[in-house]
Amino acid sequence: MVILRFFYLQTVAYIPARLNSTRFKHKILQDFLGKPLLQWAYENARNSNLFDQVIILADDPITVELAKSFKAPTIFTSTRPQNGTQRIIEALENGAPLANKIVNVQADEPLLTNGIFSTLLSGKNFEGSRIWTLKKRIKTLEELEAPQVVKVVTDAKGRAMYFSRSRIPFDRDQKENILYFKHVGLYAYTPSALLEISKMEPSYLDKAESLEQLTPLFYGIPIEVFETKETVYGVDIPEDLEKLKKNFQRAAPV
Repeated sequence: MVILRFFYLQTVAYIPARLNSTRFKHKILQDFLGKPLLQWAYENARNSNLFDQVIILADDPITVELAKSFKAPTIFTSTRPQNGTQRIIEALENGAPLANKIVNVQADEPLLTNGIFSTLLSGKNFEGSRIWTLKKRIKTLEELEAPQVVKVVTDAKGRAMYFSRSRIPFDRDQKENILYFKHVGLYAYTPSALLEISKMEPSYLDKAESLEQLTPLFYGIPIEVFETKETVYGVDIPEDLEKLKKNFQRAAPV
């Protein structure tokens, strides 16, 4: 990957939109309150007014046509990338816009707000290879036990120590004061972090957990994790979408 181009933008948000996701095929096309999930992701990022550009990365003509329907800028990528970061790297290698911070917005997160994006972008150090992401406190046993809800533990400075689909930390003595956090799958990167990642082989931890962030963490790129208290809800499996719809129906005024 070559990032020797000049860039003048402060922040660019990319939305990697994989049509044939493993656990929920065509989920980015699924309807939520009258709009497909992908449109929610794009409009939430655009309406935050925090990004110089918001661009969808599509790997299928169906996604391209969908993006055109709500006038979203789109770059066509191959089906080779195995995760969102790799899809962004491929786009950058082919001339996509660079910025001081490059943000990976999940296409299946329909509730992202200005506050969530602002928290993600609050990291001040632009030097070197750095990654920023988010966490939110887990308050239910269902979330704690669900493998699709990724857990994270951080050090005293808020840097990630590990991510897992299992419950971490393990509460050996069944204490009641353990705080658990789920990972909110948004990332901001410096260009040099993406350059380093482009040269990395997936770590054995990444392969074991199927979590892309474990590769840069394994090779020593610091991942700073900010806490958000806002509602976040990723759609990973069909049941997630149904629960989200039911929650909104309950909250709707009679």
